[in-house]
Amino acid sequence: MDSSGQMTVLVADVSGGSKLYAAAGYAAALEVIARCIERVRDAAESTGGQVVKTNGDKVMVLFASADAAAQAATRMHANIEALPEVGGAKLGVQVGFHSGPVYRCDEDLLGDTVKLASRMVEQAQKGQTITSQQTAALLSPSLRALSRQLDAIQAREKGEALRLCEIASRAATDLRRLRLMYRGHAVVCSRESASIVVGRAPGCALVVADRTVSRRHCTITLRDGRFVLKDHSTNGTYVTAEGSADILAQSEEVILGRRGRIGFGRPPDASPEEAVEYDGGSELQPQIPT
Repeated sequence: MDSSGQMTVLVADVSGGSKLYAAAGYAAALEVIARCIERVRDAAESTGGQVVKTNGDKVMVLFASADAAAQAATRMHANIEALPEVGGAKLGVQVGFHSGPVYRCDEDLLGDTVKLASRMVEQAQKGQTITSQQTAALLSPSLRALSRQLDAIQAREKGEALRLCEIASRAATDLRRLRLMYRGHAVVCSRESASIVVGRAPGCALVVADRTVSRRHCTITLRDGRFVLKDHSTNGTYVTAEGSADILAQSEEVILGRRGRIGFGRPPDASPEEAVEYDGGSELQPQIPT
């Protein structure tokens, strides 16, 4: 048995097969499920994953990092979602992954990391990606911003409670407009105003006149259906997505979720009155500048 060190194990489970068998018949259902499995494998391999084994509707993949696993999960959901319904049945995929030490035995993987990845996929519903809080902490800031804390489960492998996180899919984070609010003043980032500078300088679209704020502290840009915050500051930018922990960006990019708060040089909770709230959860009507 060989140790592969710290790796990330992902398990993907194609769901909806029972309904498909009833609607389309055994032969047609097998063909569609095989097509789904192939798309899952393509997504895994295109992001650097090594497909370890396929067992029925499940695929196990080994990745060098949590980031690669999260990116693969997003592609898996998109690849399966693009397939048409068959006999009124729509297949999906549920994904779980966990990072830790992995042991190779012949053509298989063994160890608690493998067992915990299987537990993660058991907790996921169709269209969901679930990981552990421990693994979510290993993600880069832009991907960690897409995580949302869930309840804990009792992990037999660890003998303690294990807190779960959901990694939002691309569709869940695609937004058209983002409203930024500070001390009663609001600006909107949208296709019409695709880039907004926040800072202390008078020329910024949103001026935050606090001592910890740089003149041009950060830029928020609409890019491919997502709002991306880029930090330019001396003290860093904290992003707290709704239901998630603080993320510190220092000359880094963070993908903003639907709702949350932004702190400048300190977490939003440290100085709530100087934090900027952002909200992209509802369609905003275009406003005529006054």
